Amino acid sequence: MLSWLRSRIDLLRGTTAHSLALVADWMAGQLWLIASKFLPLANEAFRQNEIVYACIRILAESVPEPPLVAYQEDANGERTSLDRQHPLSMLIKAPNELMTEYEFWELTTIHMAIAGQSFWWKRRDNAGRLVALWPLRPDRVGPIYSDSDEPGEQVLWGWSYQQPGRGDFVPIPRRDIMSFNLPDPAGESGGIVEGFGPVQALARMIASDNEATKFVGALLANYAIPGVAINLKREVRNAEEARATKAHFRAEFGGANRGTPALLDAETTLTEIGFNLRELEFPEIREISEARICGALGVPAVLAGQRIGLRESNNRASITELREYFTETTLSNYWRRYSDQYTNDVASEFGVGIVCEFDTSRVRALAMQQQQRLTPLVEGFKSGAITVNEYRSALGLSPEATGDVRHVPTNVIEVPAVLGEPGAPPVKALPGLSGIKLLPAGKRNGNNGHTVPIKAVDPRDEAEKGLQRALEELFSKWAPALAERIKRGDTISDDDLTDGFRRVIEPRLVEAATNEGIRLAAEVGVQFDIAVVNAAAQEWAKSYTYDLVKGLTETTQKVLRGAMEKYTTLPGMTIGELQALIEPAFGVVRAEMISITEITRAYSQATNHYQRELEDSGIRTTRVFHTSHDELVCPRCLPWNGKPESMWGLEYPSGPPLHTRCRCFLTLTAAKKALEIA
Repeated sequence: MLSWLRSRIDLLRGTTAHSLALVADWMAGQLWLIASKFLPLANEAFRQNEIVYACIRILAESVPEPPLVAYQEDANGERTSLDRQHPLSMLIKAPNELMTEYEFWELTTIHMAIAGQSFWWKRRDNAGRLVALWPLRPDRVGPIYSDSDEPGEQVLWGWSYQQPGRGDFVPIPRRDIMSFNLPDPAGESGGIVEGFGPVQALARMIASDNEATKFVGALLANYAIPGVAINLKREVRNAEEARATKAHFRAEFGGANRGTPALLDAETTLTEIGFNLRELEFPEIREISEARICGALGVPAVLAGQRIGLRESNNRASITELREYFTETTLSNYWRRYSDQYTNDVASEFGVGIVCEFDTSRVRALAMQQQQRLTPLVEGFKSGAITVNEYRSALGLSPEATGDVRHVPTNVIEVPAVLGEPGAPPVKALPGLSGIKLLPAGKRNGNNGHTVPIKAVDPRDEAEKGLQRALEELFSKWAPALAERIKRGDTISDDDLTDGFRRVIEPRLVEAATNEGIRLAAEVGVQFDIAVVNAAAQEWAKSYTYDLVKGLTETTQKVLRGAMEKYTTLPGMTIGELQALIEPAFGVVRAEMISITEITRAYSQATNHYQRELEDSGIRTTRVFHTSHDELVCPRCLPWNGKPESMWGLEYPSGPPLHTRCRCFLTLTAAKKALEIA
């Protein structure tokens, strides 16, 4: 008996390991559709119920706020962003020729909210490479279950698709469909394949709410309760007499005669009948509907503009908190679900180790949290616990050559870890501040209070060269690619250019403005929080770069349109000649011009911001204009050399650049003759 039991256990172990069924055998390989209420729910809920529409609209507009970014991850988990021209990056930005990245996630979220599933067909080129993603209506897609144990065919072989207007089903292999899913635990596979959306769960509540709306509408439209009742003290002999009496009353006192005094005989009285619109609206029932619909969709009622939410959240602080709560709960779950699925279904086709995540640093509702996360870092820097480079790295800035130092406050005493050990340095306080004066730009405050020249390497030159190199690298990729597109007759949209310009220029302007702000603080001797300086630089660069990139794109498009016109009118032009036509837009000269001009602007912005910070601290300064003192000084800048802002500030409120390639700069001097800070 024992030997039989052991043999049975061994047999069961083998069976369980290799052939445990997850779906019924009779369902395997069948082309069929799961019964779906997608279309009626889309019509009755999304299109006819304003609460459902408002909630889904909030979801569909909020999920796409952060962009999806593709990274290459190495064995140590270190990540680097894929180039914007990488095929996967381009697919994320434009999933197909009709849709943008925003519209992709918007439609996916609408499908998920209604049906709990969203399907995208992967269109491939002749070489089998993924080139586009097209949406499929959820109710036209059904699973083709599998009883195979082979990898890639377990549980699900693929999907069946019913083509619009036709009765036939097209089998599509699993690898050619990307699907998102809110699991249905009652599904055949327990939710691995089947989905169930919030609106499906709300079907009865939505139907009741719609009926209530129709009922009230019918009452108001038909005026179901009469406004006036005519009471006769004698019996109405027949229907004809009743109709004649009512017609006479309407003719005498209705229409244009409304308001005319009535003269009634002794046998007739009039009774006015009214109704309460508030009672017709069923406020308690309506609020229950609002709360349940918003709860199931994960949207705070106040964000959807619903009455119950507006009544309970009637101040800005609570709305801000609810928006943050909505982001941390509902939206963060969508982002994780979408990014994981996109990584598995799409990114895996473009190479090993590629992962996709949403860049939530661009989500406005999380900005305060990001500031709070920096607080320990700021305190650590102020107390001298971390180095300048460690602080800069946490802010996303590149390290400085002299940044491996700590800034220890003058009122802090550094004590060795173990006192009294042989060789331990004596314990003494650092010298205090003896009064710091505002110094001119180009000088630093020495240890003994004297001014010493700054280091030979000019950080401004390095910033210009860094931006120029980045632009040259971008242009070297763009020129041949765009020439090929012109050759094929493809249209080059503004989006193809603006993202590239912004990605290269904006972070370098932030870094240049932050570095100059830090240098000014060290130079003047009045320190401000680096995080504040960096945040101001980011805010300025984001706003300014938008207009800058728009102008750069317009200029570039003019060159491209001219090249396309010549290419189409001059047959026989080679690709080399075509590239020569677009060289002005993608050459070294343009890269240098942009870098010099915009780094000058970033430095002026840093000086302007630092001046405002000083003024907020009670220190008044004035800006002084300086030319670059080289042979390229132009007649426009030369008259302002050494002049205070009272002479040029109205005409040039932000300071240099006054023209392209301008390398002029600003310094700060005390508004009074002498200024000291105790």
